[in-house]
Amino acid sequence: MKLNKYFLMLGLAASTVALTTACSDRDEEITHVDYDRLFSPLNLEARVMNQINVRLNWTLVNGAQTYEVNVYESQNQEGDDGDASDKTQFVTPPVGAPVVKSFEGINENDLPFTVEGLDGQTRYIFEVIAVHKNGSKSKSNCVEVKTGAEQSFKTVADDEIEATSVTLRWNASETTGCVITLTPGDIKHTITAEESAAKCAVITGLTGETEYTAKMMNGTKERGKITFKTAVDLGDAIAVNPTDNLNDVIAAAPAGSTLALFPGTYECTNDAGDAQVKIIVDKNISIKAVRPADRPIIKGCFHLTNGASLTMSQIIIDGTGSDGSQAFEWKTATNYEDFILDDCEIMNYTKGFFYLNVAAVINNITINNCLIHDIVCSGGDFFDSRKGGYNSFNLTNSTIYRSAKERDVFRYDDASGSLTAASVITVDHCTFSEVGNGAANYRFFYVRFKGNKITFTNNIVADFCNKRGFSEQANTGVPTFGKNYYFNTKNLLEIEEGNTQAIKFFDTAGKALSASPFTDAANADFTVKDEDVAYVGAGDPRWIK
Repeated sequence: MKLNKYFLMLGLAASTVALTTACSDRDEEITHVDYDRLFSPLNLEARVMNQINVRLNWTLVNGAQTYEVNVYESQNQEGDDGDASDKTQFVTPPVGAPVVKSFEGINENDLPFTVEGLDGQTRYIFEVIAVHKNGSKSKSNCVEVKTGAEQSFKTVADDEIEATSVTLRWNASETTGCVITLTPGDIKHTITAEESAAKCAVITGLTGETEYTAKMMNGTKERGKITFKTAVDLGDAIAVNPTDNLNDVIAAAPAGSTLALFPGTYECTNDAGDAQVKIIVDKNISIKAVRPADRPIIKGCFHLTNGASLTMSQIIIDGTGSDGSQAFEWKTATNYEDFILDDCEIMNYTKGFFYLNVAAVINNITINNCLIHDIVCSGGDFFDSRKGGYNSFNLTNSTIYRSAKERDVFRYDDASGSLTAASVITVDHCTFSEVGNGAANYRFFYVRFKGNKITFTNNIVADFCNKRGFSEQANTGVPTFGKNYYFNTKNLLEIEEGNTQAIKFFDTAGKALSASPFTDAANADFTVKDEDVAYVGAGDPRWIK
């Protein structure tokens, strides 16, 4: 008991001393601490930019005047291209390894700091050191990242693509001995000294209307990769000129034919010469451009009948002067095969993009790599299915702008009582600008066909403010969302203040942008200027430079 009293009294005395000391030192408040050595830079981040450049960033160190960056090749070369490690406490420069690149005098105004011109598909360690004005240095901290495959190919020009050959150009210097391999067909071409100097090679022996992937390899290192599609081989196609009547050509063509359209404007007329009659597709047909660099323009609206499938590639479809209906409409109640638009431009229609108002099921709708704009949707919805259905609808790698200002973007009414359709909708890597804009009492997905499944990923949505957001419908399946970005939108990420609509779901994982990610949306230049969005690769890939 006495011992406890002793400790109690001792504790009280110590507390009194501490209190007295704290009170007496109030006028000597500690505002900073000087250390003999600078702290190491923390929160290192490494991002691979343009495949072979690495952007570095870190938290500024108090007292540091400048920073040093040393670059080493890692002894570990495993992992995917562009794979970064943030476990900086476990990363150190290889013992005895030479410095690949070194930089001094980096100040806070230089951050983020980009190391350019690294080798592709190579894992590097980046060592960062803080330097005091007296010359003393902190201990280093490191981050590790693997660069992507080098992309030295230039975009293949449309006028350098033929049915059986292609001209490939690149930026890289000294490529003598590198091998260009094209697939399918495993076509190989070894770059000569002359071709290396010209940075250009002509590859022959290709097949018309075939999508090729070309890779430039230096041993096991990839120096470039690009995809292109060869032009129509007229030996297997029906040549069509602007002076021809497109309806007559389609009527006379055997099922399964490919129509190769030469450049020019195709005005669809009847026997009396009346312009803008409907273009009737009543069989499986493909319509493609002979010269992708000079694309044919079809003015009119398409009607599909009798289960016909339609594929169109590198065609401009213009509704200017039409009767105000949709660009495409299915007219007879039956089962249809595929409807495919690839690398086309569709514009200037009044009611909508397509209309399905008969008891028909379309197997697959694919719209890929397309530009779609100025489709008002006055009196109809954009993608408008009323009495019919489809098994799959894939909208990918496309840009839609200045459209659907008065109605829903996707309308898919419930015809499941009389039709069976899988109803899988995929929207991926698309750019939407001023789509559904106008505070209208509509939504993005007015989807009611039972059992529908929706995926909405890697998209950019700008200037959307419809009051019902994505959907308020009980039957609309909650989409799988991922990596979407939004600018100046309402009711997609959360409900707008004062909105009384019972919106069913939001993209809670989506990211709101404080500024437009586009270079010049007013003039249809949707090149992504936001570095974070570009790094993730959201939106239509054509705008990621």
